[in-house]
Order: sequence, then structure tokens, then C-alpha cells
Amino acid sequence: MLYEFDTPVRKIPMRERHFHTATVVLGAMILSHIPLLNSLFEVEASSGALTFFIRGTMMHLGTQPFALANMGLMLTGQDEKQSKLYGIGMTVVMALMQEQHWTCTLQLVGISILLANAMNYLDVYGSISLSTALIFLNASERFVKEFMTYPTLVVVAIIIAVVWIDQLAVTIPLTHTRRRSQTISMRLPIMYNSTTALILYSTCTEICFPNEIIASVALVPAVYIINLQLPNIQKHTAKDLVREWAGENYIIRGWHSKQRMVKYVQGLIDRNIWWNTIILCGLWAISTACRTSITASTIFLLTSTAKQYVNQPMISLRG
Repeated sequence: MLYEFDTPVRKIPMRERHFHTATVVLGAMILSHIPLLNSLFEVEASSGALTFFIRGTMMHLGTQPFALANMGLMLTGQDEKQSKLYGIGMTVVMALMQEQHWTCTLQLVGISILLANAMNYLDVYGSISLSTALIFLNASERFVKEFMTYPTLVVVAIIIAVVWIDQLAVTIPLTHTRRRSQTISMRLPIMYNSTTALILYSTCTEICFPNEIIASVALVPAVYIINLQLPNIQKHTAKDLVREWAGENYIIRGWHSKQRMVKYVQGLIDRNIWWNTIILCGLWAISTACRTSITASTIFLLTSTAKQYVNQPMISLRG
């Protein structure tokens, strides 16, 4: 059901990777214009902000099941390699809940298997994930249509703000345990978990709780709770950092107690997580108030994806 593509023996140029991604995205867009057979749904032109789906077409569920499965695995700290298989299972459940003709269920499951294999293909030969590429396409279309309007200018301002704020960090001086003259600076970003918490929350509400009022009321506490859990899931807690530094023979300058170092670094992380939550929710509120053509969650997703091509890993002694 799922084909595992072999790792290429040669290095694939980025231009070729972009071509593979564009080809797969074109195929998905074609499917989004083909109506489901025996469907009771009318074709809708709109799709989600963080997942791609076009109601009434072969992409009726689109990437929603895969996003939900991937989010569940990430929040529980499980291996995400099986997310495609779980996504197909979620498709079956969601298709059966549609109360459509049985042929629609078969069509949706068949398309989900096709999408899962396409995602596996892009994981090896592509440049951007299928879901993100489709969101990029939708956002670009809206941006071009409303170019130079007030909401679009707000979108540009938010993107600039996110990129600038992401560069802010607290610096911790480290010294080598054997060569005291050798020192480096460890940066703990103010946006410690970047935009991941808001993207996860927005994806969950878009799929499971589409009511905007409920989503808005629970925004701050939900994003803060997710932000607190992400370091444990991604192995970026103070203990993990101090352990990594010790493995490279580095300690905080003038400190020798690992317990004190962990407590100090964890305090900085907790403070940065709080600021991360305030900044994310504040920019989300600005985007919502200005009724931008692209939602704040989509802006954060696009910005974080773009930064992957220019930024080094967030937690690294060599970063």
C-alpha cells in the first residue's frame, strides 16, 4: 500500500527537487478539480488555512487526515515515520463519518493512498512537503489577487516582524572544561519553539473545532501549554542542552554544578516560552483584527518553512 522510495545514489540538485515538488502539486491540483462520483456535496472553491482540501472533489479530505495524524504523533512524542499509514487510517474514519455513498468512501481512501505515496516520494526527491506546497500555492494566489491592499501590507509587516523577532535571543557564555581560553556563546531564541505551537493549535481547531469563537477564547492557554510540552517532545529541555554541552566538554562559564546549570537554563527557557506565547498570540490578534487575506497561522507556517532553507538548526553548539 505504501512504497518506500530508496535513497538516491547521487545528490539531487535543488532545481530538480523543486521540479518534482511542482509536478506532484500539479497532480494534486488536478484532483481538486475532479468532482467525487455520487457525492452529495457541492464543490466549494475554498480550502483550509493549514490543510488543503476542496469539498466535493477528489481532494474532499485532502491533506487533513495526514495533518491530524502527524500532529497526534508529534504531541505524544511517538515516531512520525508511520504518519502516512496513520493518515490513511484517519481517512477511512473521516470518510465513513461523511455519510456519503459507499463509492465516495472508496474514492477518498484510494486518493489518500495515492497522496501518502506522493508524500513519501517528496520526502526523498522533493524540496517541500506536499501539504506545505499546496498551502504556499493557495496563499500566493490570495496574495497576488489582493496585492497592494491594506490587508496584504499587514501580511508583509507580520512576516518581517516574525523574521526579526526570531533573531532575538538570550546569550549564554560557555567555556571549554580543558581549554579555558576556548569560549563560545550559546543562543536561546526568544521564539524558543518558533511558531510550532500556534501552527499545531490552529491545525487542530481547523480540523476538529472549526468554531472561530471557541478557538479564539482558548488560544492563549492552549498555545502556552503546547509550548511548554514541545521541549520535552523535541528533546530541547535544559537537561538535554546541558548534557549536549557536557558531551562537547563545555560548561557555563564559572559554573560547575550541573543541577544549578539546568535550573538556570530552564528558567531562561520558561521565560522565553512565555514571551513566545505572547508574541504569537499578539500577531495572531493583529492579523485577525485586520482581516488579512492570509491567516496568521498560514503566515507563520510559510515563514517557518522559508527559514528552514536559510537558518541553521535552533539548538546546536555550532549554530
